[in-house]
Amino acid sequence: MLFGARAVEGIGYLLVVIAAPTAIAAIADDRNRAPTLALWSSFVPVGIAVGSAVTSVGVVTLGVQGIMVLWACLLAVTIIPILRLPLRADDSSRRRIVPPAPAAWGSSFAFGIYTLFLCALTMLLPTFLMAERAAALDEAGLVASIASLSALPASGLAILLIRRGRLSTERLLMIAVPSLVGTALLVPLALGRSNDLTTTSISSWGQSC
Repeated sequence: MLFGARAVEGIGYLLVVIAAPTAIAAIADDRNRAPTLALWSSFVPVGIAVGSAVTSVGVVTLGVQGIMVLWACLLAVTIIPILRLPLRADDSSRRRIVPPAPAAWGSSFAFGIYTLFLCALTMLLPTFLMAERAAALDEAGLVASIASLSALPASGLAILLIRRGRLSTERLLMIAVPSLVGTALLVPLALGRSNDLTTTSISSWGQSC
């Protein structure tokens, strides 16, 4: 039953992720559309951070079943504001779906790899800390939440650069390449067997950032 519920939740998550950019593009004006989409891209780190922090604290008092029921209730409540979004389907908005440009495929693949890395790091980090670093449940959840929030400065930087004008390929590479190289160099510090909880925590925060 737990795996079945998780599968249904995963389908719902996928539908939201697909529909959200389209809804944002329809609601936001031309000036705010790009920075709004950049802000939307931060939902993964923010969501994981809030979920890890609340769950690690709430599971101590509510138990596993209690915290799962709490999240289910909060999820149901979010349906109310979604129903009030100013989205209306009409004949003029129905257009034929066409394949995106090649550059869009590359950007989507890159974002998918980033999301895969961030989710793997933040979602598996609590289990790794408890198994390999003897961390308590609340400690592991706190470290994971901070690691997830460490990705927010990049979203803020993207919004700032978009506000200043068109983001060229050269400027994007100047930001992305050093960040990715630094992330790779921090892997031995984060996952090395001889390192302690503090070293692993700081390294994981640096990787997310």
